[in-house]
Amino acid sequence: MKIPETQQYPFVIKGSFYLLFGILLVHALIAAKEFLWPIALATLFSYLVYPLVLFFENKLRFPRILANLVAIILLILGIVAAVSFLYKQLSQMLSDLPTIQHQTLENIDKMYHLIETNFGISASEQKIWTKNFISNLSKGGSNLGSVFSQTTETIVKIVLLPVFMFFMLFNRNKFKNFIMQITPRRNRIPVANIIKDVSNITQHYMGGVFIVVVVLSILNSAGLYIIGLKYAIMLGSIAALFSFIPYFGNILGYSIPLAFAIFTQGNPHLILGVIILFFIMHFIENNILMPNIVGGNVQLNAFVIILSLIIGATIWGIPGMLVIVPFMAVLRIIFENIPNMRPYSYLLGNKGTDEHSVTLSKIKSLFTKKAKTEQNTSENKNS
Repeated sequence: MKIPETQQYPFVIKGSFYLLFGILLVHALIAAKEFLWPIALATLFSYLVYPLVLFFENKLRFPRILANLVAIILLILGIVAAVSFLYKQLSQMLSDLPTIQHQTLENIDKMYHLIETNFGISASEQKIWTKNFISNLSKGGSNLGSVFSQTTETIVKIVLLPVFMFFMLFNRNKFKNFIMQITPRRNRIPVANIIKDVSNITQHYMGGVFIVVVVLSILNSAGLYIIGLKYAIMLGSIAALFSFIPYFGNILGYSIPLAFAIFTQGNPHLILGVIILFFIMHFIENNILMPNIVGGNVQLNAFVIILSLIIGATIWGIPGMLVIVPFMAVLRIIFENIPNMRPYSYLLGNKGTDEHSVTLSKIKSLFTKKAKTEQNTSENKNS
């Protein structure tokens, strides 16, 4: 008997299929993790250098091969220059290592004494707990062969990133034509719009995050220098690099200068200054920089971004946290262009909550409105 096309499956059956598909998808992503994350990162970095490639091709009339090579080499040189700069700062810190180590041990002893005085836990018990904690951490790295093997594999994958980037940039039209060829003729216009929107949003996202990291490097370094923390430029730049991971990156990044201030400086005012600076930078990043530079491009709900970061970390670790936000932005675009899936696009997007967000334009209009109110009040008093 032929089943009518309009027949609908019960919700339980459809839900079971969706759940099974989700479970299989997650297991497949975990199983193919070591293969997929280098390709995903190479895709994002390709979008980062894509405007530079277009400049070389269209303005300077470079052949595509040469344009791709020059753009990738410039990116590598920029990364090498940044790493070299941080290495010089690190070398300066390593030259002061004996002094830092001595100060750290003194501060740890003071912390033991403070805890013993206020909580009644003896210093000997604290040292035993610390020793056990360190020994438990070292068990994970006891197999040096395994650690070396994993490090070597990671280095190989990082070396392959420029290769993946080159072929992605070189074959970008081929990929697009392939997608259009397998798409039914009646759906080619919506699919072409999806490809265009995905390209624009991913490109702007990568460029926006790069700008945020640069701005935060300057602000963090200046702030740490003002409060008097040593090696402010190195610590501020390292803290800013974690901002490639939205929301959580700032917390992870500032844990480094905070730990440095606690264990090596031991100055309560300095520690308090680092904490206050963290809250200031956290507010600036999440309420001003990210929404105005990045958030306006991906158009994702902040709660969705946080949940996505947790899921990405669970599946792929740090690489997953780096790629999950643009992936969710792509998913939102696809849902937006499918009529039946538009409610899910609304759920992922920032529509419905954007009027409550803090933006530069709203801050400017607030101050403008306040100035006009004060001007009107003074005019009324004068009259």
